[in-house]
Amino acid sequence: MVVNLISGAGTNGSEVQQNVFSITPGKTYVFSFWAKQISSGPSYEQEFRVVFLSGNWEVGSTAWTKFPPGNIGVWEQKTLSGLVAP
Repeated sequence: MVVNLISGAGTNGSEVQQNVFSITPGKTYVFSFWAKQISSGPSYEQEFRVVFLSGNWEVGSTAWTKFPPGNIGVWEQKTLSGLVAP
């Protein structure tokens, strides 16, 4: 299985993969990544979701989660705890 992070629901999204081998269904995992806020404003949206894949097929995902507010130009670790594998 692959844990996929997709940031940005709009056209400026990106994808980061964290390969986790031997994921056990029902087991709880933590996913984290580093991000730097480069802009802010009413049209700027920062959110992500984690997608569990098996091969090329999605087998589960989290809801879209907004990034907590950050300082512009500063790298910060973002963490999503309590991910239960499908």
